[in-house]
Amino acid sequence: MRMTVDAMIVFMMFIMFFWIGWLLARGGDLVVS
Repeated sequence: MRMTVDAMIVFMMFIMFFWIGWLLARGGDLVVS
């Protein structure tokens, strides 16, 4: 089960960075405007 926890933490971190980057790249203008 420890492997699941590690995988979930890494997966969440990866998704967070990717999602933030995507929002800044694509949704940034929409949010700012």
